[in-house]
Amino acid sequence: MKQRVLAVGVPALGLLMWFLRDNGHGLVAVYGFALTVLIWAARRLMRRPAQVG
Repeated sequence: MKQRVLAVGVPALGLLMWFLRDNGHGLVAVYGFALTVLIWAARRLMRRPAQVG
């Protein structure tokens, strides 16, 4: 549970920092999180066996 809270907190705090302080480091954290989610989803789709039907 603690890891999920941290995983959600990083992009949320990154966006907050970007909006409030106009700090690009927050946006980079969000980009990194989004890229990780895309890679995770692609790997998960590639592991599924093709269904013959």
